[in-house]
Amino acid sequence: MTSSRSFSLAPRVVVSALALTGAVACAGSFEGEVDGEAVPPLLSGYWLEGDGEGFQVSATASTALDLCGSATALLREMNDVVSAKADEVDEDDDEEDVYDELADAYEDAWRRHMPEDFWTVGASIFVKDDDDFVDDYDLGEDADIDFENPAFASVTVCHQEGFLELDDDGSDDNRTCFPAKGGELEVVAFDDKGSIELSIDAELAEADDLDEEVGDVTASLHMGSCKAADEANKDLEDANE
Repeated sequence: MTSSRSFSLAPRVVVSALALTGAVACAGSFEGEVDGEAVPPLLSGYWLEGDGEGFQVSATASTALDLCGSATALLREMNDVVSAKADEVDEDDDEEDVYDELADAYEDAWRRHMPEDFWTVGASIFVKDDDDFVDDYDLGEDADIDFENPAFASVTVCHQEGFLELDDDGSDDNRTCFPAKGGELEVVAFDDKGSIELSIDAELAEADDLDEEVGDVTASLHMGSCKAADEANKDLEDANE
């Protein structure tokens, strides 16, 4: 069958994949408990420059041994799946059925390529002018944003407890995330062709109730980029279109 559908084939799959993409060698330390649990050593990490206005960087450290290799393999497999599905879909096919089939394929691929249990420490930073990027940023409720010259950051610690189980909205039943409701992130050093170094002092809380605090943590992270996963992301986004 030839595809003539106007809807995107796999937005929920792409969003879930992007959330975990990439990791290379990472020198990192983490202190403090999260919701009563100790976080194992951080073994790998990555940073990725975002698209869009301003200058955006996201960085992730993980307790997984080689998240870059695992995530790249996962994304490449899903690129093949989405491309094949695009060739099969007919305009009379039910959109939800297509999403369900892709979600099932993604869950199966996850089991082949990703760890079952791991933690991530993620940071996202946005500045209007990249000359202002290497700086200190207040987090959460502590942040005072200048909307004429915006510069802000966020930190989230997540625990993956089991293989991927996607809900209808693309969220994962086995992934729990705790955002920083306060604290500070410092970009200690950054080389846009190489590595990023971050220092984090964060007060974490429940995602759906910021009044429910789960721990004060500190982290020192030094990460490189993961070009293979970045390219696999772009290929999957292209296939999704």
